[in-house]
Amino acid sequence: MKHIYKLTLCAIAGAMAVGAMAATPSVTEVFKNKVLKTMTVEGQSRTLNYNDLNQLESVIGTDYSCTFTYQGGEYNGFAYDAIITEVDSEDPRDIVTTSFYVKLNDMGFIVSAYQEEEEDGDLDTELFTFTYDAQGYLTKMTKKEEAEETNLTWIDGNLTKVEVIDQYEGLEGEYDITYSANINANGLMFYDLMGVDLDELEIAYYAGMLGRPSENLPSQIEDEEGDTGQFSWTLSGNDPTQVSYTEDRDTEIITFTWTTLAGISSVDIDAATAEEWYTIDGLKVSTPNRGLYIRRSSDGTTQKVYVK
Repeated sequence: MKHIYKLTLCAIAGAMAVGAMAATPSVTEVFKNKVLKTMTVEGQSRTLNYNDLNQLESVIGTDYSCTFTYQGGEYNGFAYDAIITEVDSEDPRDIVTTSFYVKLNDMGFIVSAYQEEEEDGDLDTELFTFTYDAQGYLTKMTKKEEAEETNLTWIDGNLTKVEVIDQYEGLEGEYDITYSANINANGLMFYDLMGVDLDELEIAYYAGMLGRPSENLPSQIEDEEGDTGQFSWTLSGNDPTQVSYTEDRDTEIITFTWTTLAGISSVDIDAATAEEWYTIDGLKVSTPNRGLYIRRSSDGTTQKVYVK
Protein backbone atom coordinates (compact mmCIF):
# COMPACT_ATOMS: atom_id res chain seq x y z
CA MET A 1 0.00 0.00 0.00
CA LYS A 2 1.14 3.53 -0.63
CA HIS A 3 2.70 5.66 2.09
CA ILE A 4 1.02 8.80 3.43
CA TYR A 5 1.55 11.50 0.84
CA LYS A 6 4.70 13.58 1.36
CA LEU A 7 4.97 16.17 -1.36
CA THR A 8 8.55 17.04 -2.29
CA LEU A 9 8.62 20.28 -4.21
CA CYS A 10 11.65 20.02 -6.42
CA ALA A 11 13.15 21.45 -9.57
CA ILE A 12 12.05 21.09 -13.18
CA ALA A 13 12.03 22.48 -16.71
CA GLY A 14 11.18 21.73 -20.34
CA ALA A 15 12.55 20.39 -23.62
CA MET A 16 11.81 18.76 -26.96
CA ALA A 17 10.90 15.30 -28.17
CA VAL A 18 12.91 13.73 -30.94
CA GLY A 19 11.61 14.97 -34.27
CA ALA A 20 9.26 17.57 -32.75
CA MET A 21 9.70 21.14 -31.61
CA ALA A 22 9.25 21.61 -27.90
CA ALA A 23 6.54 23.94 -26.72
CA THR A 24 7.32 26.75 -24.30
CA PRO A 25 6.28 25.35 -20.90
CA SER A 26 3.52 27.24 -19.11
CA VAL A 27 1.48 26.32 -16.04
CA THR A 28 -1.62 27.77 -17.71
CA GLU A 29 -1.67 24.87 -20.19
CA VAL A 30 -2.67 22.51 -17.36
CA PHE A 31 -4.08 24.56 -14.48
CA LYS A 32 -7.55 25.48 -15.61
CA ASN A 33 -8.44 28.57 -13.62
CA LYS A 34 -5.86 29.47 -10.99
CA VAL A 35 -2.37 28.32 -10.03
CA LEU A 36 -0.97 27.35 -6.67
CA LYS A 37 0.47 30.17 -4.58
CA THR A 38 1.34 28.15 -1.48
CA MET A 39 1.04 24.60 -0.18
CA THR A 40 1.40 23.57 3.45
CA VAL A 41 2.55 19.96 3.92
CA GLU A 42 3.33 18.49 7.36
CA GLY A 43 3.10 21.97 8.84
CA GLN A 44 5.66 23.46 6.45
CA SER A 45 4.61 26.15 3.98
CA ARG A 46 6.06 26.20 0.48
CA THR A 47 5.71 29.15 -1.87
CA LEU A 48 5.54 28.78 -5.64
CA ASN A 49 6.89 31.67 -7.73
CA TYR A 50 6.18 32.32 -11.42
CA ASN A 51 7.84 34.45 -14.10
CA ASP A 52 6.25 36.74 -16.72
CA LEU A 53 5.88 33.78 -19.12
CA ASN A 54 3.64 31.96 -16.62
CA GLN A 55 6.37 29.42 -15.91
CA LEU A 56 7.09 28.00 -12.47
CA GLU A 57 10.38 29.69 -11.57
CA SER A 58 11.11 28.57 -8.01
CA VAL A 59 9.68 26.81 -4.99
CA ILE A 60 10.83 28.01 -1.59
CA GLY A 61 10.38 26.32 1.77
CA THR A 62 12.07 26.40 5.15
CA ASP A 63 14.31 23.42 4.50
CA TYR A 64 14.80 23.31 0.73
CA SER A 65 14.99 25.38 -2.42
CA CYS A 66 14.08 24.61 -6.02
CA THR A 67 15.20 26.56 -9.07
CA PHE A 68 14.21 26.26 -12.73
CA THR A 69 16.56 27.14 -15.57
CA TYR A 70 14.67 27.37 -18.88
CA GLN A 71 17.65 27.01 -21.18
CA GLY A 72 18.68 24.05 -23.29
CA GLY A 73 21.98 22.27 -23.76
CA GLU A 74 23.61 18.84 -23.50
CA TYR A 75 24.82 16.99 -20.42
CA ASN A 76 26.50 13.55 -20.43
CA GLY A 77 25.17 12.98 -23.94
CA PHE A 78 21.61 13.89 -22.94
CA ALA A 79 20.09 16.79 -24.89
CA TYR A 80 17.86 18.86 -22.64
CA ASP A 81 15.82 22.05 -22.78
CA ALA A 82 15.81 22.98 -19.10
CA ILE A 83 17.36 22.09 -15.77
CA ILE A 84 15.60 21.60 -12.44
CA THR A 85 17.66 21.75 -9.29
CA GLU A 86 16.48 20.88 -5.79
CA VAL A 87 18.46 21.26 -2.57
CA ASP A 88 16.92 19.44 0.40
CA SER A 89 18.45 20.68 3.64
CA GLU A 90 15.99 19.22 6.14
CA ASP A 91 18.98 17.57 7.82
CA PRO A 92 21.90 20.09 7.75
CA ARG A 93 24.31 17.17 8.18
CA ASP A 94 22.90 15.37 5.14
CA ILE A 95 22.11 17.83 2.34
CA VAL A 96 20.74 16.19 -0.81
CA THR A 97 21.05 17.85 -4.22
CA THR A 98 18.92 16.53 -7.09
CA SER A 99 19.22 17.76 -10.68
CA PHE A 100 16.89 16.95 -13.57
CA TYR A 101 17.72 17.56 -17.24
CA VAL A 102 14.39 17.38 -19.07
CA LYS A 103 12.92 17.30 -22.57
CA LEU A 104 9.43 18.42 -23.65
CA ASN A 105 7.18 17.40 -26.52
CA ASP A 106 5.18 19.82 -28.66
CA MET A 107 2.43 19.90 -26.00
CA GLY A 108 4.87 21.20 -23.41
CA PHE A 109 5.01 17.92 -21.45
CA ILE A 110 8.13 16.04 -20.34
CA VAL A 111 9.00 13.05 -22.52
CA SER A 112 12.29 12.19 -20.82
CA ALA A 113 14.28 13.28 -17.80
CA TYR A 114 17.81 12.43 -16.70
CA GLN A 115 18.21 12.59 -12.93
CA GLU A 116 21.33 12.92 -10.81
CA GLU A 117 21.03 12.79 -7.03
CA GLU A 118 24.07 13.53 -4.88
CA GLU A 119 24.20 12.64 -1.19
CA ASP A 120 27.31 12.29 0.99
CA GLY A 121 29.49 12.19 -2.11
CA ASP A 122 27.50 9.35 -3.69
CA LEU A 123 25.83 9.92 -7.05
CA ASP A 124 22.70 8.03 -8.13
CA THR A 125 21.22 8.38 -11.62
CA GLU A 126 17.89 7.54 -13.25
CA LEU A 127 16.34 7.99 -16.68
CA PHE A 128 12.57 8.59 -16.86
CA THR A 129 10.47 8.40 -20.03
CA PHE A 130 6.84 9.48 -20.39
CA THR A 131 4.11 8.74 -22.94
CA TYR A 132 0.83 10.69 -23.44
CA ASP A 133 -2.31 10.11 -25.46
CA ALA A 134 -3.71 12.54 -28.04
CA GLN A 135 -5.62 14.43 -25.33
CA GLY A 136 -2.46 14.97 -23.30
CA TYR A 137 -3.13 12.44 -20.51
CA LEU A 138 -0.10 10.60 -19.10
CA THR A 139 -0.43 6.92 -20.06
CA LYS A 140 2.99 5.39 -19.37
CA MET A 141 6.14 6.05 -17.34
CA THR A 142 9.34 4.01 -17.32
CA LYS A 143 12.41 4.06 -15.08
CA LYS A 144 15.49 2.57 -16.72
CA GLU A 145 17.66 1.89 -13.65
CA GLU A 146 14.79 0.44 -11.61
CA ALA A 147 13.61 -1.58 -14.65
CA GLU A 148 10.07 -0.47 -13.89
CA GLU A 149 7.09 0.43 -16.06
CA THR A 150 3.92 2.17 -14.91
CA ASN A 151 0.76 2.11 -17.04
CA LEU A 152 -2.11 4.53 -16.49
CA THR A 153 -5.73 4.04 -17.65
CA TRP A 154 -8.07 7.02 -18.09
CA ILE A 155 -11.87 6.86 -18.45
CA ASP A 156 -13.99 9.95 -19.10
CA GLY A 157 -11.09 12.22 -18.22
CA ASN A 158 -10.27 10.54 -14.89
CA LEU A 159 -7.29 8.32 -14.01
CA THR A 160 -9.00 5.10 -12.89
CA LYS A 161 -6.26 2.44 -12.80
CA VAL A 162 -2.49 2.33 -12.32
CA GLU A 163 -0.41 -0.81 -12.90
CA VAL A 164 3.25 -1.01 -11.89
CA ILE A 165 5.26 -3.72 -13.66
CA ASP A 166 8.76 -4.90 -12.73
CA GLN A 167 10.77 -5.98 -15.78
CA TYR A 168 11.88 -9.19 -14.04
CA GLU A 169 9.11 -9.99 -11.55
CA GLY A 170 5.99 -8.89 -13.40
CA LEU A 171 3.05 -7.06 -11.80
CA GLU A 172 4.29 -5.24 -8.73
CA GLY A 173 1.33 -3.09 -7.78
CA GLU A 174 -2.20 -2.26 -8.95
CA TYR A 175 -4.32 0.71 -7.87
CA ASP A 176 -7.96 1.58 -8.59
CA ILE A 177 -9.08 5.20 -8.16
CA THR A 178 -12.65 6.41 -7.70
CA TYR A 179 -13.84 10.01 -7.78
CA SER A 180 -16.24 12.39 -6.09
CA ALA A 181 -18.77 14.54 -7.93
CA ASN A 182 -16.59 17.60 -7.23
CA ILE A 183 -15.10 19.06 -10.40
CA ASN A 184 -11.31 19.43 -10.37
CA ALA A 185 -11.72 23.11 -11.22
CA ASN A 186 -8.08 24.14 -10.77
CA GLY A 187 -6.29 21.00 -11.93
CA LEU A 188 -4.74 19.25 -8.92
CA MET A 189 -3.18 15.78 -9.31
CA PHE A 190 -1.61 13.46 -6.71
CA TYR A 191 0.34 10.97 -8.81
CA ASP A 192 2.44 9.57 -5.94
CA LEU A 193 -0.70 8.65 -3.98
CA MET A 194 -2.08 6.89 -7.04
CA GLY A 195 0.88 4.53 -7.33
CA VAL A 196 2.87 6.55 -9.89
CA ASP A 197 6.28 6.79 -8.20
CA LEU A 198 7.77 9.98 -9.64
CA ASP A 199 10.26 10.52 -6.79
CA GLU A 200 11.25 14.20 -6.61
CA LEU A 201 10.11 14.76 -10.20
CA GLU A 202 6.49 15.01 -9.08
CA ILE A 203 6.87 18.80 -8.83
CA ALA A 204 7.03 18.79 -12.62
CA TYR A 205 3.26 18.44 -12.65
CA TYR A 206 2.88 21.74 -10.81
CA ALA A 207 4.84 23.42 -13.59
CA GLY A 208 2.37 22.06 -16.15
CA MET A 209 4.78 19.46 -17.55
CA LEU A 210 3.25 16.05 -16.79
CA GLY A 211 0.04 16.06 -18.77
CA ARG A 212 -3.59 16.94 -18.19
CA PRO A 213 -5.37 16.70 -14.82
CA SER A 214 -8.36 14.54 -13.93
CA GLU A 215 -11.82 16.00 -14.46
CA ASN A 216 -12.96 15.27 -10.88
CA LEU A 217 -11.35 15.24 -7.43
CA PRO A 218 -10.48 11.72 -6.20
CA SER A 219 -12.34 10.15 -3.28
CA GLN A 220 -10.65 6.77 -2.80
CA ILE A 221 -7.62 4.74 -3.86
CA GLU A 222 -7.55 0.94 -3.42
CA ASP A 223 -4.57 -1.35 -3.97
CA GLU A 224 -4.49 -4.98 -5.10
CA GLU A 225 -4.76 -6.19 -1.48
CA GLY A 226 -7.91 -4.20 -0.81
CA ASP A 227 -6.23 -1.54 1.34
CA THR A 228 -7.67 1.92 0.77
CA GLY A 229 -6.79 5.57 1.11
CA GLN A 230 -9.57 8.12 1.54
CA PHE A 231 -9.70 11.77 0.45
CA SER A 232 -11.77 14.44 2.21
CA TRP A 233 -11.88 17.84 0.48
CA THR A 234 -12.57 21.34 1.75
CA LEU A 235 -13.62 23.78 -0.99
CA SER A 236 -14.05 27.54 -1.21
CA GLY A 237 -16.33 27.82 -4.18
CA ASN A 238 -14.56 25.55 -6.65
CA ASP A 239 -11.10 26.13 -5.13
CA PRO A 240 -9.70 23.30 -2.98
CA THR A 241 -8.30 24.84 0.22
CA GLN A 242 -7.56 21.62 2.09
CA VAL A 243 -7.45 17.88 1.55
CA SER A 244 -7.20 15.22 4.25
CA TYR A 245 -5.80 11.89 3.11
CA THR A 246 -6.36 8.97 5.49
CA GLU A 247 -4.61 5.63 5.16
CA ASP A 248 -4.18 2.92 7.82
CA ARG A 249 -5.59 5.31 10.48
CA ASP A 250 -2.95 7.91 9.64
CA THR A 251 -4.07 11.25 8.22
CA GLU A 252 -2.08 13.75 6.20
CA ILE A 253 -3.50 17.27 5.82
CA ILE A 254 -2.43 19.47 2.91
CA THR A 255 -3.63 23.07 2.53
CA PHE A 256 -3.59 25.29 -0.55
CA THR A 257 -3.83 28.94 -1.53
CA TRP A 258 -4.36 30.04 -5.12
CA THR A 259 -3.62 32.98 -7.38
CA THR A 260 -4.49 34.07 -10.93
CA LEU A 261 -1.62 34.80 -13.30
CA ALA A 262 -1.55 37.62 -15.83
CA GLY A 263 -3.27 36.86 -19.12
CA ILE A 264 -6.00 34.57 -17.77
CA SER A 265 -9.63 35.58 -17.40
CA SER A 266 -12.42 33.47 -15.93
CA VAL A 267 -15.79 34.06 -17.60
CA ASP A 268 -19.29 32.66 -17.86
CA ILE A 269 -19.77 31.30 -21.38
CA ASP A 270 -23.31 32.68 -21.55
CA ALA A 271 -22.05 36.19 -20.87
CA ALA A 272 -19.13 36.01 -23.31
CA THR A 273 -19.33 37.63 -26.71
CA ALA A 274 -16.69 36.52 -29.17
CA GLU A 275 -16.15 36.31 -32.89
CA GLU A 276 -14.08 33.12 -32.78
CA TRP A 277 -12.93 30.54 -30.22
CA TYR A 278 -9.76 28.41 -30.39
CA THR A 279 -8.31 25.69 -28.18
CA ILE A 280 -4.88 26.25 -26.66
CA ASP A 281 -3.51 24.01 -29.43
CA GLY A 282 -4.97 26.34 -32.08
CA LEU A 283 -8.01 24.29 -33.11
CA LYS A 284 -11.04 26.44 -33.96
CA VAL A 285 -14.30 25.44 -32.23
CA SER A 286 -17.82 26.70 -32.71
CA THR A 287 -18.81 26.56 -29.03
CA PRO A 288 -16.24 26.08 -26.27
CA ASN A 289 -16.82 23.71 -23.38
CA ARG A 290 -15.41 24.25 -19.91
CA GLY A 291 -11.66 24.87 -19.94
CA LEU A 292 -8.96 27.18 -21.24
CA TYR A 293 -9.44 28.81 -24.69
CA ILE A 294 -8.22 31.64 -26.87
CA ARG A 295 -11.02 34.12 -27.66
CA ARG A 296 -10.66 36.34 -30.74
CA SER A 297 -13.01 39.31 -30.63
CA SER A 298 -14.49 41.17 -33.57
CA ASP A 299 -11.99 44.02 -33.09
CA GLY A 300 -9.10 41.61 -33.70
CA THR A 301 -7.92 41.38 -30.11
CA THR A 302 -7.21 37.99 -28.53
CA GLN A 303 -7.47 36.89 -24.92
CA LYS A 304 -6.79 33.71 -23.01
CA VAL A 305 -10.06 32.81 -21.27
CA TYR A 306 -11.13 30.12 -18.83
CA VAL A 307 -14.73 29.10 -19.61
CA LYS A 308 -16.73 27.88 -16.62
